[in-house]
Amino acid sequence: MDSAEGQSLVWPAPGDSHGDRQAAYNCSCGNDDRANACCCSECHANLRQGDAPCSYLGRCVEPLAWLIEDAPVPHQNNCLLFTALPRELREMIYAYALTGVGRFPTTRHNKSSETWSNRDRNSPIPTTDIAVNLLRTCRAIYLETYTLPLSLNPFVDSTDRPQWEMEQRVNKLLPWQFACIQSLDVHVSQVFLEGSGLWDRLLAWEPQQRRSSVCIAPHSYKFEGQTRHITKFPRSFGFSLHPAHKHSERQRFSDVFQRTDTLLDLPGLPLSTAMRVRLARPLVCLTLRLSRTDWWTWTDNPNLTGETNQLALDPAIGDGSQYAPKRPTTIRMQQLAEERRTGLFPSAKHQSSANRSKSSKSQEPGWAAEIGRFPDLKRLELVLETFVEKQQQLENVVECAKTWKFPIEGSRFELAWDGQIEESRWGKASVESTTGNGPPSMFTRSMERIGLLRRRNDNQQTTPWFLKSAEFEVRTVTFSRRRAQRNSNSET
Repeated sequence: MDSAEGQSLVWPAPGDSHGDRQAAYNCSCGNDDRANACCCSECHANLRQGDAPCSYLGRCVEPLAWLIEDAPVPHQNNCLLFTALPRELREMIYAYALTGVGRFPTTRHNKSSETWSNRDRNSPIPTTDIAVNLLRTCRAIYLETYTLPLSLNPFVDSTDRPQWEMEQRVNKLLPWQFACIQSLDVHVSQVFLEGSGLWDRLLAWEPQQRRSSVCIAPHSYKFEGQTRHITKFPRSFGFSLHPAHKHSERQRFSDVFQRTDTLLDLPGLPLSTAMRVRLARPLVCLTLRLSRTDWWTWTDNPNLTGETNQLALDPAIGDGSQYAPKRPTTIRMQQLAEERRTGLFPSAKHQSSANRSKSSKSQEPGWAAEIGRFPDLKRLELVLETFVEKQQQLENVVECAKTWKFPIEGSRFELAWDGQIEESRWGKASVESTTGNGPPSMFTRSMERIGLLRRRNDNQQTTPWFLKSAEFEVRTVTFSRRRAQRNSNSET
């Protein structure tokens, strides 16, 4: 394919070559099973342009596996992976190779060489070690593994970034890729956790719909030179969620529509007989991360003993307000934990769907009810980090967290502590200097903007205690799904 600035794109016909690649698959808008666009990333990006020949703006792209799955695969008689190991053991090997362990903070990631510059809240997340090259080994391995990098690893988000940025990242995915995602990993501040900001982002994933046997399809299409939208079905980001057969993982897009009368309300919808869509997988794992600077009281001196000066967290307290009586305190946190130990659980009432929009937060204080709005959730991880000077405060939070339970809305199941606490400690390479002639770091500039540091040219400047801290404590508390075990006084 050749292109030039200000000129129209010249698209290859099926079977045409593009450099060293063969135009063998990508866009499935046509009325047969043959592809009609190149598979390279440049052409894929161009498919989403308005003058591209793709009716679905590049969203109908299918994985290579769907095209080659019926083609003969060379025998694997000399490959021990296939001749000596059953499929179950191969899947364990695939999971080990294709699951990333580079997300911080965990004990499996070496942080000793990290500095403030790349540990800054606004810095890129460290790259993972997912062995994606495994998919290139051979056709047989590729067909067994092509969905695993998406299904085994979470989509990573941060409330530090605006929601529109997150939506842009999600919309870069193809429908079949979006359908494979099963877990989310979110860096969140305590104010977002207790308020509504986090839940508006998470519920955009439509966890209730994803459990109801829906196929993921493009939300937009072109008709008469204009972009139109499929508005008769639930929307999740740039995708449309269509009712589908529960036991068929992959279905023809045209067949999905033929089971409804919606087609009458969508004139011009290009229903290709070749285009296929994938059944969405439910969201089963959620990780929430609070870094050392995400707590309400993270700047308070570690030696202060007031109940409003120490780290505190409880899923039954908080509405996102900084007003002290509304926030968790050590006394309220420990009182609730003691009540739970005696079998008395605070209410976590789930507001009726008729009385709230699908994206609104429950009117109940805290965030336990919001966790319960993920009907298929099997695992909740809370990754809590603080300065080493506040280690005991963190231990107090973790001890109380062992009593927490999250009832799943509309079911007899709950998420409860699984009995394990993962502990780790890491340190930065050197304590950040706030004096000298060098340029200030991003962290220092951020602190100056919110008034925690004086300007660097102020001779009276003193270094806050948290800039002197060089080590950090991390605790991971995991809650697993189980049948609810409560008495009449427990939360429902």
